[in-house]
Amino acid sequence: MSSRIARFGILLALPLAALAFGNASAATKAKKPVDVKEACQKDVMKKIKAKHPGAHDIQLTVGREWQQSSTQSGVGGTGTLKASNNSGRDFEWTCVYDTTKNKVLEVEFDKTGTTSKKDMQKKAPK
Repeated sequence: MSSRIARFGILLALPLAALAFGNASAATKAKKPVDVKEACQKDVMKKIKAKHPGAHDIQLTVGREWQQSSTQSGVGGTGTLKASNNSGRDFEWTCVYDTTKNKVLEVEFDKTGTTSKKDMQKKAPK
């Protein structure tokens, strides 16, 4: 009779152990690395479109990157867009990204000037 109890205990313990170790390995898996530049550029575009719904042909150039702290990275650069009246606008942008939370913390952009249609054609990729 004691051998039956022992077998039953082992049969019950094996699936529980498998579940426990299976969950532990899933919990210790590292998060997929995030491309900070890509995440920031995506968020900058989203914020520009929200603030200026008529903006189109938005182009961003990354000009600088920095480590703000041990958990925050910064990316910034310049950009151009066409406003709803098709006039070109130049701007500078910055973005701060939290690498532990994998999320954008702050986006800022400021107009630096207007661009003529002739200048926009020169800047357009061919």
